Amino acid sequence: LGLAAFGGAHLFSRQKKAVSMSSSSFWSSVSSRAATKGSYLCVGLDPHEAASAEAAYEACSSVIEETAEYACCFKPNSAFFEVHGGPGIEALKRVVEKCHEKGAPVLLDCKRGDVGSTAQKYAETCFDLLQVDAVTLSPYLGWDAIKPFANYEGKGLFILCATSNPSAGTVQTPAVRDAVARMSTAAGAWGAQMGGGHPLGLVVGATDVAALRRVRELNDDAWILAPGVGAQGGDLADAVRAGRAQRKDDPRLIVPVSRGIANADDRAAKAKELRDGLNDALGGGLLLLLTGKDDDDATSERHHQKQPPAAFVEAALGCGALKFGDFTLKSGRLSPYFFNAGLFSAGSHVNALFDAYAARVARSGVDFDVIFGPAYKGIPLCAGVAAALARDFNVDVAYAYDRKEAKDHGEGGTLVGADVRGKRVLLIDDVISAGTAIREAASLLVDKSGATLVAACVALDRQEVTGGKEKPPPDAPRISAVDAAAKDLGCPVIAILSLTDLLNYLVGQNDNDDPVVAKVRQYRADYGAAPSNNE
Repeated sequence: LGLAAFGGAHLFSRQKKAVSMSSSSFWSSVSSRAATKGSYLCVGLDPHEAASAEAAYEACSSVIEETAEYACCFKPNSAFFEVHGGPGIEALKRVVEKCHEKGAPVLLDCKRGDVGSTAQKYAETCFDLLQVDAVTLSPYLGWDAIKPFANYEGKGLFILCATSNPSAGTVQTPAVRDAVARMSTAAGAWGAQMGGGHPLGLVVGATDVAALRRVRELNDDAWILAPGVGAQGGDLADAVRAGRAQRKDDPRLIVPVSRGIANADDRAAKAKELRDGLNDALGGGLLLLLTGKDDDDATSERHHQKQPPAAFVEAALGCGALKFGDFTLKSGRLSPYFFNAGLFSAGSHVNALFDAYAARVARSGVDFDVIFGPAYKGIPLCAGVAAALARDFNVDVAYAYDRKEAKDHGEGGTLVGADVRGKRVLLIDDVISAGTAIREAASLLVDKSGATLVAACVALDRQEVTGGKEKPPPDAPRISAVDAAAKDLGCPVIAILSLTDLLNYLVGQNDNDDPVVAKVRQYRADYGAAPSNNE
């Protein structure tokens, strides 16, 4: 049954009259609140574990109370209320009222998509009965499914454009995605039919940075709702960089977070951390720019909140490069996970890999002239990362790599590509196990070719001690292979993903007592090194 099936006015006869925000459009309301709170954070309300309608309301009510100061809007998901029948819809209406009492607009995540009288009843339920300010809609049936909602002037409509669920690509081809983005512009086939010049919004998953970037290239008018930061794997900084509009002081980007806030020990602190991370990713000082004052507890220059690179975990899982199970390593240890960068072997896979390297390098702040990739895996890495840096960060650097066997004809020698002599070099590799390969590459660059090695970047820092399968003694120093290599090389070794990041991702996706989580934690206890620079 759809939500409209429960839409009897008698369900709400005991309730006080809703606090309506209909005097202004959703877009002006959310813009005004963003200016007041200095925030483009949307707090999701998804009472997953609620056993009753009242429990669902209480769970959401406490989140609203604790986070309203840092939210530009709230986003309840209708499914977690509909499951409780009529009382659930009553609870949802109370949640909407609670948000409005806090001065916050409400975006109902319901993904409606039907035609004719059915779509009309869905629209009436959302806007007349529940009094929400915006909704998410499916475009699969075309404008006929959107029009009944568009007839409500000033309401926000977010059209599904590029979602991040595993099978989305079977239907949401790049051509379909691009068509939805184009039709939703102010002058597009759909956007032009919106009354009062109000824009259409788009839903684009934060876990697909390439899709976010493409949609924004095609449509700078739309407000983009970018779900997936946190538990689903999206990286905040990457999503903001790709999805913000090219408009001065008007990013037109809303980032919703649900479980990452609801499951936090201190929800207010977590919401504030995410808001500040959003501000930093938007260029820093957004709160000061919008409100004319900084937060009482913040310094004038905020420290960037490093977000776990969970989007990379999703990509690695998707192509099989990262697996969980029981794996015997070369060292003889039985590991609960295994990583093989060589399985990023298709075009879409390596795009995600190169994007992740480029983003990590850009965040590191390392200054360099040439990227070097040691043979063999480093050869495509250095070329792909150089291309991603130029495309996404406007950083145009040369690259070079070596051969295993020297040539005695043509240009000769073992190095191919840019001249590294006298240059600052960033070394790119997949992983560091014993560190032998990276030390040999460093010797080739520094001792034999006259380069200066300024940093190395790898995909994974396992954050474990070197050695065999025997556990290190309790009093033994715990130095990771990465930190040992960094000490020997005399430069930092940074990683896209660390064991800490991986564990954080697993905890966000599963219960704390999940067997995979437990096995990874035990492995870290047995073989883990002291926290490294990548933690």
